[in-house]
Amino acid sequence: MGNAVVLAWSGGKDSALALDELSRQRVEIAALLTTVTEGHDRISMHGVRRALLERQAASLGLPLETVIISQEATNEEYEARMEALLPLARRHGLAIVEDAAQAIGARRRLDGQWRLAGELGTTGAFSFFPSKNLGAWGDGGMMVTQDAALAERLRKLRVHGGAKQYFHEEIGTNSRLDTLQAVVLGAKLPHLADWSARRRAHAAFYTQALAGVDGITPPVTDPANEHIFHQYTIRSRRRDDLVAWLKQKGIGCAVYYPKPLHLQPCFAPLGYREGQVTASEQRCGEVRSLPVCP
Repeated sequence: MGNAVVLAWSGGKDSALALDELSRQRVEIAALLTTVTEGHDRISMHGVRRALLERQAASLGLPLETVIISQEATNEEYEARMEALLPLARRHGLAIVEDAAQAIGARRRLDGQWRLAGELGTTGAFSFFPSKNLGAWGDGGMMVTQDAALAERLRKLRVHGGAKQYFHEEIGTNSRLDTLQAVVLGAKLPHLADWSARRRAHAAFYTQALAGVDGITPPVTDPANEHIFHQYTIRSRRRDDLVAWLKQKGIGCAVYYPKPLHLQPCFAPLGYREGQVTASEQRCGEVRSLPVCP
């Protein structure tokens, strides 16, 4: 990850702490809940642009249409790749916090080089929860950033809000990764690449076997990406029937995210309603993950 600073944490508070630090540095953060592209099920770049325009229109007290015309917004529908999001974030003065909790080892080829998930944004957050591809025996996590000032602040927040023992410059947390978890992760890390390759092989088998099966849509992988398949998630128009059949055959499966973010009670203040992010709502009624462990 080049000159990135790596910080180990005891749990999943990493992204929240990063957002808190960025807000204290007066870097504006927008909660952008947008839809996904049809077919690829990835964040829609058009949806991101529209969310930014809605935010801009609200701040200016102007009708949304006025801002769209002035910005020459496009109706083109394509996925929000990092190479497009990064300049957009810079233009709007936004920070990008990469949620790489389920993506350790995943990478994308940019300008002829492989770049890892979590290294391109302002900061990236990883999880070592036991069920992750690289899992500890208990809670654990890691943050990476190439911003030295941000790294220093996060170090303080991780250890009670201070750089010197028993001196607390601010209210922080106790989020150090304990030694036992570090030992477990150190023992597992050399096997991660092989485990990821086996997950890709299992996913390729599924994709080939499910090709052309009516009512089943396997996940689509961008050729520029190297996936690590923390989950192998398919879409099914008759999901409940499929679940019953799988259970009858003794095959495990799970719905990991039955409710989209914009309908979660914690995001109610943002004012989203059912029917506003239709593609995501549809996916939550269709998705089912199949066993893909190495």
